[in-house]
Amino acid sequence: MTFWLTLLLALAAASPLCAQDRLAGVEVQGSELVAHTASGRTLRGADFTGATLTMSLDGQAAVAVRIDSVGPDARASSDDVLAYALSVRDALGAWQPACEADPYGEHLAILQPAPRGTIAIWCTAGTYAKCIRFGYRPWAKGPHGEPLAPYHLACNKLLRADYCGDNHGTTRTGMLVDIYDTIGINAPARRPDMPFEAAWNADGAVCVAHPRVPQNVSLAHLAETCPRLREKIGTLCTEESARSIGEPLLFDASRGDGVIESERKQK
Repeated sequence: MTFWLTLLLALAAASPLCAQDRLAGVEVQGSELVAHTASGRTLRGADFTGATLTMSLDGQAAVAVRIDSVGPDARASSDDVLAYALSVRDALGAWQPACEADPYGEHLAILQPAPRGTIAIWCTAGTYAKCIRFGYRPWAKGPHGEPLAPYHLACNKLLRADYCGDNHGTTRTGMLVDIYDTIGINAPARRPDMPFEAAWNADGAVCVAHPRVPQNVSLAHLAETCPRLREKIGTLCTEESARSIGEPLLFDASRGDGVIESERKQK
């Protein structure tokens, strides 16, 4: 889940900010929330633990969002990612997690800069945060100095099985996918039961060998609805051919049966 929020530059008295001071600006640097005060102080990351910020979520009326904890994301593959536990009040006034539970049962978020001076809350149950955890941090550079922002975009297309790149995902929650790249952040597992599925860049799939969830989309349907992939599907798509077709950033492998792991174990 992703919230686009506008900070209204107000903190509750329980925050590290003195009552006589006020915020002069709030931003996100990397994944760290940073606030500057009128008196010249700077608050960073864990300084916000226990603070309540007034925010407008998704352009709706302003609400109070409490920052319950801030710390390094233990699930991330790098040590420069901060995870935030956020709470909002429900209809009865009780504090509830702002994010749904992720696959580990945790209600966490990663903050990112967003357009027009807003800040994005990327809940770890969603693909944006998952791709950061996989190592594709949009603010960082890769092992050879390459910007990772395009890899982050490609990862989001990959996780959602958005082959056409038109924001139409075709996957199912809980699908097992092996993700690897061209720059050495993630290596392929090469499982014999998970053949090569597709190659990806920031625009979607470069080519598609087989759909991840055939119950949701077929190669024939892709050829019909996504003209740029028409001659780049099925046996025409391999890891080797993808490199000659375009400039893939990521690859993935999947079983291609559309069955999540828990369902397979029950059979």
